[in-house]
Amino acid sequence: MKKFIALWLPVFVFFACGEKIVAPDVSAVEMEVPVDRFDHSFFSIDTSRLVADLSQTQAKHPIFYTEFMEGIMGIPTNDRSTLALNNLLFFYRGYRPLYDTLMSTYKQVDDIQKSLKQGLQFVRHYFPKYPANQKLIFFVGPFDAPGVIITEEGIAVGLQLYAGKNFPFYQSQQGISLFPNYISRRFERDYIVANCLQGVIKELCPNTSGSLIDQIVRRGREAWLLERFLPYTADSLRMGFTKDQLRWCQANESLIWSYFLKNVDLHTTEKDIIQTFLGEGPFTAGLDQENSPGNLGTWVGRQIVRAYVRKNPTISPAALIQLEPAKILEGAAYKPR
Repeated sequence: MKKFIALWLPVFVFFACGEKIVAPDVSAVEMEVPVDRFDHSFFSIDTSRLVADLSQTQAKHPIFYTEFMEGIMGIPTNDRSTLALNNLLFFYRGYRPLYDTLMSTYKQVDDIQKSLKQGLQFVRHYFPKYPANQKLIFFVGPFDAPGVIITEEGIAVGLQLYAGKNFPFYQSQQGISLFPNYISRRFERDYIVANCLQGVIKELCPNTSGSLIDQIVRRGREAWLLERFLPYTADSLRMGFTKDQLRWCQANESLIWSYFLKNVDLHTTEKDIIQTFLGEGPFTAGLDQENSPGNLGTWVGRQIVRAYVRKNPTISPAALIQLEPAKILEGAAYKPR
């Protein structure tokens, strides 16, 4: 009976850069996303009683405490040596002002929790074995720590990379050396949920090996999945391109593919060439430096996957991620006009 009822669940249709996305109603899909404010606990430590307060923080967050200390700070979990404590004090005092600044924006995170829950409901709709309980953990780490980490308990968000594109450190010489402006412009609250779901997709699609064209299709498949998981989200947030860059891609699709076919060895495995088309950058070498985005290969890959799905409309996301890239490329018969 449940299967019969499911056939009549309402669906909603959206258009993303000309692509129709049919979004099923996932409101009844079981998914819990409790919020864990590790950042609050850590920066509430009284440095005059550091050892005792670290132990309390560890007891409150036993799993993520270890991930934070060992994976992010590079300090063994139970190391209470003078060197370890001094390193923690140095970090605490240096980043406490950042934490205080972030709390003016991130004291309340209900909107992020709600949007992420809906995105994870879509994940579980398409991949029913995906866990129904995913913590949303917030932390503040060093600036070179990741902005999103998939953890044993759920998804951890490093707010140090979401302080807003105009945050002074990002615009400093040191900040620009770490994060050029074409990257730091995305260090905004609006990108958090899309980045979280990209992390989930990497877990679902761990294989990223192969030639340039193999990786283009794999990346495109990941971008296509993100559309399914975030159908109501602006494509600029999902792709990480500006709206002008997306418009340029759409207007020049045939030119882009023609350039790839005529000027690029799509079967190369050379890392530098793959980086040119699938790495971050202010533009794509060989194309319009004013309007082309970096990571253009991912957009091309999504167009290829879209073409394949249009020809194979009954294929499920779970089945699609099992296909070899060559089969998708062949089945897509991608020929933009």
